[in-house]
Amino acid sequence: MVLQPRTFPLAAMPAAVLAAATLMLAGCGGSGSQPKSVTLTAAPSQPPASASPAATAPAATTPPATTTGKPSQAPPTGYQWVGISAQHIWLAVPRTWVVLNLNSLTVTQALDRVRLKGQPATTMRTAIEGLKKNHGLMVLDTASIATSPEKFATNLNTFCTTSPIEPGPGAATTIASGTKTAYTKAGGHVVSVHVLTDTASSVIVRIAVNLQTTTGETAHELQYVDVTGQGEICYTTFTTDRPAKFFPVFAKVATTIQVG
Repeated sequence: MVLQPRTFPLAAMPAAVLAAATLMLAGCGGSGSQPKSVTLTAAPSQPPASASPAATAPAATTPPATTTGKPSQAPPTGYQWVGISAQHIWLAVPRTWVVLNLNSLTVTQALDRVRLKGQPATTMRTAIEGLKKNHGLMVLDTASIATSPEKFATNLNTFCTTSPIEPGPGAATTIASGTKTAYTKAGGHVVSVHVLTDTASSVIVRIAVNLQTTTGETAHELQYVDVTGQGEICYTTFTTDRPAKFFPVFAKVATTIQVG
């Protein structure tokens, strides 16, 4: 079984288009502020393997949850819980990062905040519609734009969907192989693939990939694929242009991911 690329801007779009959309984020800087240039890349459907020692931490043990599904334990200091109750996925992200939850935004509202630059408007609409269809959310560190040489917005996105496979013998190998193939077809350079968990109830695979954007920059991605025993497969993708600075942050967020 070959897994299909799954990531923001989404499964419904060709991988070549997904791998390099340059966007403008509006409405995050306050009244009178100028739109900020943002680069958001898309990567295939698998979890990231470590490209640096900081990215090797496995996901945390699931803590008790509230009636909404939100973990009841406090997030790390300076972080907040974000998630999708209906899909039973939660993670803690820095409080200063901006959250776009397509479960609470219409496509038009999302387009008002994330505007396409250098691509047809229909491309961004297709991407947002795809993310909304998957009931996903996206989180951006808008402050990273100011210090990025390429004005790149470090970001992550996450969503779950029905799993084509179940945890068990061969599942981890299938995910790892399918992920590597998907990224390669999307034009990415796979740095590493690592199986973090492989049990009868859960499989977690992480892949590290370098992708070229349409404007020639290198985007560094870590993607985690988590297959649960409840028939779901969840994708969490982290993207930045500065892995030395942000991979440790990604690793910390990854330890808080809760699914199921």
